Amino acid sequence: MPVTGTTSLLPTCTVASHEQHLTFLSLCRQFKHEDIGGARVLGAHFYGPYFAYEARGAHPAAGIRPPVPAEYEQYLAFADAIVTATVAPELPGAEAFVRACRAKGVRCTTGHSHATFEQMEAAVKWGVQHIDHIFCAMSDRARLRQSQTYPMRGGVLEATLYFDELTTEIIADGKHLQRELLLLAYKCKGPDRLALVSDCNRALDMPDGPYLIGPQDGGEPMIKADGVGLMPNGIALASSVVGQDHCVRTFHRLTGVPLEVVVRMASLTPARIAGVDHDLGSIAVGKRRRLARA
Repeated sequence: MPVTGTTSLLPTCTVASHEQHLTFLSLCRQFKHEDIGGARVLGAHFYGPYFAYEARGAHPAAGIRPPVPAEYEQYLAFADAIVTATVAPELPGAEAFVRACRAKGVRCTTGHSHATFEQMEAAVKWGVQHIDHIFCAMSDRARLRQSQTYPMRGGVLEATLYFDELTTEIIADGKHLQRELLLLAYKCKGPDRLALVSDCNRALDMPDGPYLIGPQDGGEPMIKADGVGLMPNGIALASSVVGQDHCVRTFHRLTGVPLEVVVRMASLTPARIAGVDHDLGSIAVGKRRRLARA
């Protein structure tokens, strides 16, 4: 919403049923062409259900499934209203899904994945361009080591830092990641390939207490407390509860990166990642002005 610094956005779904995803995409198509009185809807981020079960994080477990053409072809009927789609590359059918998305002009991202470095290398060749919330719900050498002997191998984290072709994003709410991880991501990817993301759930600007991740019927319980979303055990994180303005201030305060650069990471960089930087993300001749909305 504009009050938190967001003037345009990609509504993002969670793991849900097939029918719920179709409803979500239908609404995104509708809102893309309407003035909804707040931030402008650019199109959907199709996020879930194509996650690795072990890397699902706070998302509902029941609806996680691999991509199959009979299902995702119905989603891609809404390709005009989908900007990005997430898939874990290790899932059966992931390559076909990525190629089908790219053929329809949908940009592909990887998230909630325990893929190996080799699987990520293949995914880049398929057309994956972006990695969701670096350091969170992804494989790295340590996680993969738990199920392997030797030699050690890298995962999604190492591939994200290695491949220049990949952009990524970071949750800068001050709760998910400490200063050194913000600095590491910034050093490796730079401000043009690292965007700020709130990863905020429905508890934004709401009082502390119980909420749901995902659908109202069948969602995963979470708790808002201590300025972050938590799983019911009070230990594991369950996404953020703050807006983008908070993330800009927090990243600047913790890292010392100049404020004008941090603002670019919250504006022009995500616009470029979404492929809308010709129209949004900076003040320039010919670009769309910010509309004055309540």
